Amino acid sequence: MLVGASKPHQLDDNLAAVDLALTEAEIAELDAATPLAPVYPNWFIENLADRPIAQAIAEGARIL
Repeated sequence: MLVGASKPHQLDDNLAAVDLALTEAEIAELDAATPLAPVYPNWFIENLADRPIAQAIAEGARIL
């Protein structure tokens, strides 16, 4: 953990954060508000084809 406190009360606040406990609902809400960015190569592949073409390919794959 990096602590960037320049005053004693800031250090106290930072150290108190160790005792913070979130409920599963709070964690889910935070996760929904801050989705992870797509990783390479997934985002690259998604941008290679037009949406209609990608949908047609996906539909064709489901038929097979």
